[in-house]
Amino acid sequence: MLMKLKRLTKQKRIINKICKESGTALTPKEIYSEAKKEIDSINLATIYRNLNQLVEDKKLTKIKHALKGTLYEISGKSPHHYLFCTSCDTTFEKPGCGLSTCIEELKEHSYDGFIVQSHEVYIHGICPNCAK
Repeated sequence: MLMKLKRLTKQKRIINKICKESGTALTPKEIYSEAKKEIDSINLATIYRNLNQLVEDKKLTKIKHALKGTLYEISGKSPHHYLFCTSCDTTFEKPGCGLSTCIEELKEHSYDGFIVQSHEVYIHGICPNCAK
């Protein structure tokens, strides 16, 4: 059986670079807006196709948020949580995880056979700029 080689296209390289240089997780539309500055002819379908390939290749991580939809960030980041401004719709990252001890305890002492694989915390509020 032949393995299909995956090319590192200009589009994929730029999308990966945008996610790597961003200080936080991004929506596909935010990635599209930034990519359009580099490749004027790029379209949203190309963004989605390349995002899916980058997730499959474990270069990006897909995050599902109830209000913002799907977000993408570079894979392999240290533990962190997200702060979402309900006024300007900006996403901020807070490094570290104060829940680590609790999560480890849940992993060690599974309740009713539940196996903890990961966790996500979303904090909603008003950012300093909007609070002024």
